[in-house]
Amino acid sequence: MPALTSGPDANGVPFKTMVLQCVYATDERDVQGRPAGIGILVFEASAEGAHLWDSVRGDQGFPNATDIPGLAEVAFATGTPGHNDVWVVQGGYGFHMSHSRQGEIPAAQMVALARAMLAGLGRPPR
Repeated sequence: MPALTSGPDANGVPFKTMVLQCVYATDERDVQGRPAGIGILVFEASAEGAHLWDSVRGDQGFPNATDIPGLAEVAFATGTPGHNDVWVVQGGYGFHMSHSRQGEIPAAQMVALARAMLAGLGRPPR
């Protein structure tokens, strides 16, 4: 994972079925010159359950859907090596994780971050 300079900048204002947005910044710039980072959007998934991301699998804007076995009830990556989006459904939550770095983040590191996110979502509220 690249060095994170800040985060998570969490926004808990609900939008449709999104319940949380977490953004981590790096000291790099994206292709548009803005600060690059990693974003995780968390959605309430109880209505759709395991089918929350079915539409993504066939969306040409998210090519190369590849399952990530053993991560969650539903877990897959889209995109190209080093520039993957990760899509997860576990229990009543689903999340979409992506990064805006010009450089790559290996898929194994994105999966490790997804595991950490799942662990955090599984903790009882304080």
